[in-house]
Amino acid sequence: MSDIEGHFKEAELKRGLSLFSATMIGVGAIIGSIVFVLIGTASGIAGPAILLAFFLNGIGALITAMSYAELGSAFPEAGGGYLWVKKAMKGPQAFLSGWMNWFSHAIVGSFYALTFGTYLTFLMKYLNIQLPFPEPITIKIATTIVCLVFFFINYKGVSYTGKIENVTTILQLIIFVVFIVGGLSLISHNPNWKEGFTPFFPNGWAPVGVVMGLTFIAFEGFEIIVQTGEEIKNPKKNIPRAIFLSLAIVVPIYLLLIISLLGGIVIPGQPTWQWLGGLGERGMVEAAKILMPYGDLFLLVIGVVSCMAALDSTIFSSTRVLFAMARDHNVPNFFRKVHEANRVPHLSLVGSAVIILFMAVFFDIELVAASADIMFILLFIQINYAVVKIRHEMGNDIDYGFKTPFFPYLPYLGLLIKVALGAFLIYHYPIATAITVFWLALGAFLYYGYGREKEVVEKERIEMLSSPEEYRILTAISETAYVKPLMTLSTAIAKSQNSEIVALNVVEMPYQSFLRSGKRFLEERIPLLETAVREGEAAGVKVTKKEIIAHNTAKAIIDFSLSTKTNLIMMGWSGQITSRKVARSVPEKILKDAKCVTAILKEKNFREPKNILVTGSKRDYITRIKIADWIATSTGGTITVLSILPDSERKNVREIRKDHLKYMEFCKSPIESKIVIGDTERVLITSSKKYDLLIIGPSTEWILKKFLFGSTQDTVANDSHCSVLFVKDPEIKVDSFANLLAKKIVGK
Repeated sequence: MSDIEGHFKEAELKRGLSLFSATMIGVGAIIGSIVFVLIGTASGIAGPAILLAFFLNGIGALITAMSYAELGSAFPEAGGGYLWVKKAMKGPQAFLSGWMNWFSHAIVGSFYALTFGTYLTFLMKYLNIQLPFPEPITIKIATTIVCLVFFFINYKGVSYTGKIENVTTILQLIIFVVFIVGGLSLISHNPNWKEGFTPFFPNGWAPVGVVMGLTFIAFEGFEIIVQTGEEIKNPKKNIPRAIFLSLAIVVPIYLLLIISLLGGIVIPGQPTWQWLGGLGERGMVEAAKILMPYGDLFLLVIGVVSCMAALDSTIFSSTRVLFAMARDHNVPNFFRKVHEANRVPHLSLVGSAVIILFMAVFFDIELVAASADIMFILLFIQINYAVVKIRHEMGNDIDYGFKTPFFPYLPYLGLLIKVALGAFLIYHYPIATAITVFWLALGAFLYYGYGREKEVVEKERIEMLSSPEEYRILTAISETAYVKPLMTLSTAIAKSQNSEIVALNVVEMPYQSFLRSGKRFLEERIPLLETAVREGEAAGVKVTKKEIIAHNTAKAIIDFSLSTKTNLIMMGWSGQITSRKVARSVPEKILKDAKCVTAILKEKNFREPKNILVTGSKRDYITRIKIADWIATSTGGTITVLSILPDSERKNVREIRKDHLKYMEFCKSPIESKIVIGDTERVLITSSKKYDLLIIGPSTEWILKKFLFGSTQDTVANDSHCSVLFVKDPEIKVDSFANLLAKKIVGK
């Protein structure tokens, strides 16, 4: 065992998060400026019945929270609702859960950005600062600026506002308590306070459902607690406790705040609820003036600060949801790219930024809230269904820390409540409904046009690597010097996989020549293939000879591999693996277009691989590890897995170590783990002195650098002290959404 492995347990995520801390995370995620902005509009819609709407929302949230508590205690790991829906449902439902999850987090970010713009504009007016533009335009400009600022902060990989989130949560709770105390004090001096609640349903019963749907966003956030599953102490008990405690704190505060507003504030000649409704998002600010001295100033300052913290966290979360979907192959692979310097999924950040900014700039705050509500309601419907299905299918195999009572009736009741809320919102907010329908339709198009086929391809690729009976190896031989090295590796893999080898030689003819004229060149290639057959027989592996005459060597090899359902193409190279010319080299063409794993050998002082070093620039080592394990199993060798990180990535060492331990689980050969901080080329070239074979992966360098100066792989291959095997997963066309879409349009 290496030092890395020996110290691994000390570097694991410590379960140091207390019940109190987890509860505060939940409270901070639920409570906030959202209710301040919506309470005026909601009062105008339902009147005093807003109190009933908030109470019923609390009940509905509690029922769904039970589903989260049950699944969070059973699966205490990061992933939450997206993970559970994938466990319960397959195909489009699982994809759409992630698709809606991403959009929900993004659109909540739009809401926080708009709230920031609104509160900042109100604060400027309060401080008598001249607005540079009319109020609506000023709000949109402030919204755009704060979005761009926090997009940049997330791009740089630094979350400054995250440090003040706990402080703003405490301050918001204090503000709520002070407002409530002020309102109750006014009620105690107002003998006619009951008039503020009469009539209770001035606009009828129906607006209660509308307000429930509109303000349900003020009750979501408890689901964030399940994301602490890997760090919270005693997660099976504390996750459910933290969820229920957070709601037990927030819901009574909401109800007491509404009672304080409607009973404590008296507006001559006008019902309080009507006065609040007329003010809209400004309603709570004006009410704060009455409830406490300088209450409006405190509210505006806290609102501005908390919106910044919340916007930062929602940008972060929406970006990571999109990144997770890309890693699951649900969306195009470019969304899973990580910025080399900042170590953030920058293209996922751009995707989330586009959604957040578009919704914030082109829609008003009430519509954004309604759109977010519809998405979260759809998500919670799936969770209530998932908890039932998982309990039925896996119940006896799961150790639950909490089980929903009156099962399955409560989850189904929660599902029906969310359906009813969604129906109210759909009826009263047609534009928000249209946005939701458009987004779901876009998701369905993406899934059936890309995600479904990509999932099939990835599944087949995994099966291809793990099905020895079906494994097929194609060894392309073109030079005498490479026959023995290539056959040594090919036969080692074939013995591990109980497979056969096809030794292929391609005679390439110029395009202006007839192919049959190439027959005269076949005789001189026969010794190459005969030698390959003898090498195979000596190793106890059957080798079949195949000769092809073609105008394009790379295309001939790829076409033959497809027709024979080849799993691995093995070939040699001389010179550079990447070409600086416009026309690619044969190995480079095969690396790009092959539909199976490709291994290209750079021979140098070749000997039977007993000590194998495996490395790469990405965390996805699985194919290279498997091939190294197959070779080492046959040769009786050992494997060293090496990760090389720049100094700026020291923080990623823990994750890399966890990956290494996963690799050790499926390897039959002895395997050692190493992590080195340093320069990739220098470390690999120096390390190669101790090994018989170095296995490396694809280059992730900028294309212009590769074009002008060559790739890291070229440098390592040329300067290495041992043979180098370049292994690459297939560049499957489904990886490119544009290519796949074009194929479907033309009907191919």
